[in-house]
Amino acid sequence: MQDKIKYVLIALGVFFLISVIVNIQVFNAKKVVERERDAVKEENTTLLKKIDENIKENKRLEAKINLLTKDFEKVSADLTALTKDREALAQQFEQVKKEKKELEEKVKSLTPEEGGGRPPAVTAVADSYWAGILKKKADLELQVESLKGEVNKVRLSNAQLLTEKGDMELEVSNVVRQNDDLKRQIEYIGSNQKSIDTLTQDLVREKNDKFQIQNSLGLIRSENTLLRRQLKSLGKRNINLEKKVVEMQGKNKNLEDSFAKVESLLKDQMLKMNSLKGTLEDERSKALPPIAYPDQAPSSGGVVELPPIVVSPRGAAAPLGSLIVAGKVVSIDRENNFAIIDLGENSGVKKGDSFQIYRGGKPIASVVVIEARRDISACDIKKESTSIQPGDTVK
Repeated sequence: MQDKIKYVLIALGVFFLISVIVNIQVFNAKKVVERERDAVKEENTTLLKKIDENIKENKRLEAKINLLTKDFEKVSADLTALTKDREALAQQFEQVKKEKKELEEKVKSLTPEEGGGRPPAVTAVADSYWAGILKKKADLELQVESLKGEVNKVRLSNAQLLTEKGDMELEVSNVVRQNDDLKRQIEYIGSNQKSIDTLTQDLVREKNDKFQIQNSLGLIRSENTLLRRQLKSLGKRNINLEKKVVEMQGKNKNLEDSFAKVESLLKDQMLKMNSLKGTLEDERSKALPPIAYPDQAPSSGGVVELPPIVVSPRGAAAPLGSLIVAGKVVSIDRENNFAIIDLGENSGVKKGDSFQIYRGGKPIASVVVIEARRDISACDIKKESTSIQPGDTVK
């Protein structure tokens, strides 16, 4: 029993140690996962801020590109208009040249062929006409020069706009690339979020398992407490039983000693009784007169002799019809609460039989056979109205 208790305690200690180790590992894993989750959350927050900043920068660059596109379209329209004006001025210049040639031919046709030169009126008209033409030509040349300057300015601004447009396209491509990188990072964060959710679920499951383990550990501890209490009570009961066994062994030894003494006394008394019976029978057979029977022929002496009374030797079993059903109390053991009667196995007594003790024809006690020998039996005194004494009748 003590070995089983030791094994149970060792198993409980091992289970408790394993549960403590598992709890420590679960706690460390939980801390690591929480740190990783915090780091991922911080990274997620940083990336979201970068995404917002890039979206704002993208919107700003798109607005700037729209403004530059509008300016480029405006400059292109101005350049087209200037080109058209230049072409119109070139056509007017060609027209003026044609008119000049026509006027020169007219002047030549009006000029006399020989001697005296042109008339004064014609000369004045031609001079005024040529002065107007030259003035108009100078104005046109000034306009052409100014248009050339504006065209050059437009070309420079156009080239600058093209350069800015290229830079903006590069910036837009960089922004698009950054946006793609951010999208990939967001997808990566989404996958990390899934892993975080999975880890959270695992943590919740581990927490539930830990709670169940703690509950089972509490139950085991309560069971261990109950087992310890039961072990203490069993130990006390075992000690009490051992004491009772020792006491019973002592009582049994005393009973055996008492039985041995009583049996030896009974043997002596039985021997005396048998010898007395034999003597009484001899005396009775000698003292009785012979009995004569009328239906029998008389013998030589005129007397019919009875068959001799045979006394069965001590220890021989009596037939079923001659069982003794009454006996006497031989001795009393008050310390162990039992009585010795002179009825035994030879009289058909067996363990568990009940008898009544009589004195003067009145019942005074009841006993139960706890051990039967050949000629005597030990009876446990169950009920006693008057103290039993040796010589009381047993039925």
